[in-house]
Formats: sequence, C-alpha cells, structure tokens
Amino acid sequence: MKSFSLPSQQTLAIRVAFEPIYNVLNSFSLLTATERLPGLNTWLVRTAAGLTPERRHANRLVFEGLRDALTPEEDVFDVPGYLKNLAEQDAYVIRDRVLERLSSRFSRRIPSEDGFAGPDMARLLSDVQAYLTCIEYVQVDVLFDPVLQTEIHALLNDAPALHHLIVSHLEELWKMFAAEWKRGPNGNECNPPCAGRSRCLRTILIRKRRLMKHFACLRDASCLLISLDG
Repeated sequence: MKSFSLPSQQTLAIRVAFEPIYNVLNSFSLLTATERLPGLNTWLVRTAAGLTPERRHANRLVFEGLRDALTPEEDVFDVPGYLKNLAEQDAYVIRDRVLERLSSRFSRRIPSEDGFAGPDMARLLSDVQAYLTCIEYVQVDVLFDPVLQTEIHALLNDAPALHHLIVSHLEELWKMFAAEWKRGPNGNECNPPCAGRSRCLRTILIRKRRLMKHFACLRDASCLLISLDG
C-alpha cells in the first residue's frame, strides 16, 4: 500500500489489486469519456463510437449520476455473479445508497465550523434545486450538466425505474464486452481496453502525470483502488 500527499494535506492510500468487476465498470464508464480522455485503447474507442445515442445517454446517467449504486458486494468475484446480485438487490436500498453517499461527500466538503450538514435524504428527493446544488458542489471529475442531473433526480424519485435502468444497461454492455474480455494473452481474462497487466495499469492511470494532475478530484476519497486484471 502506497500513500500520496494531496494538495489539501490529506493522505490518500492507494491499493493495487486484481479486481475484475471494478475493471469492467471502469471500462464501461470510459465509453462516454473518449473525447475527454484521448489515447484510450482502439477497441474501446471503436466500441464507444458504435453506441446508439440512447445507449450513450444511458451510460452517462449510470456513470455520471448513479455510480454509487454500483458498488459490488464483497463476496461477488465475477461479472455475471455481480450482475445477478445487482438485479436481486432492493431498488430502494440501491437508491438510498446513492443519496447517502452524495450527502456524505457534501458534508465532508463543508467545514465543520460552518455548522451546516447539508440537506438530508428526504430533502434531496423532494427539492431538485437542493439536489443540483449538492451535485454541482461535489462533482469535480466531469463537467456539471444540470439537464442530465435533473433527469437523474427524477430517476431517484422512481427507484424501480432507476434499478431497471442500471441493471438492463450493464447487462447490455456486458454482452458487448464479454467475448473481448476473454481474449487476453495466453487465454487469461483481460479487460478489452488492455492487453495484459501492464497495459491494464496504464489504462487505469491513463498516465502517471494525468493521475497526479487529477489528484484534486480525489480529495473526498479515503482510498484509491487501482484494479488490475490479466
């Protein structure tokens, strides 16, 4: 485990591990980040270009607004098992997980001496402007899109629809990725944007200097997981 000092003097622990589910989810998220992150693998760029507008939009909904709903259970070790587990989870539990983590991130960004804890979950659901304010305040890795986030807020108020969107979208993406995933070197499984452990690491980091440049985006995290698979 290595640690880096962030500009805010916060220490961020970095754990390197073989985590195929995180690796797949990272690859899915990159499908709508190819313009923002040049230099990605050709297969990934080609796959992203082939997405329908509807699939691209669904990907943005899931990964720009609902990523906190995707956290794998600790006892799930492969993607089919992960998708089955996700489909079996209660829609309202998944929805509340998103709101709880948003509220937690917002509270950590507010100095304690201000005495303001931010809106609670009920307020986040009932007040779209309060929700948008929280998102704009904590979202530092992508450009804030109020139209997209307003649609996500509507989904948060319809937990069954939110659950269906997440599960169906990830299942469709996995159908696209599954064959390529198994075409790693020497028959080993490998994430399509990579071609072995070293390139998987390079894909996750994009480049070391780019990771360093974006450390400011990690100030709300306690640990950065670099997932390798190969």
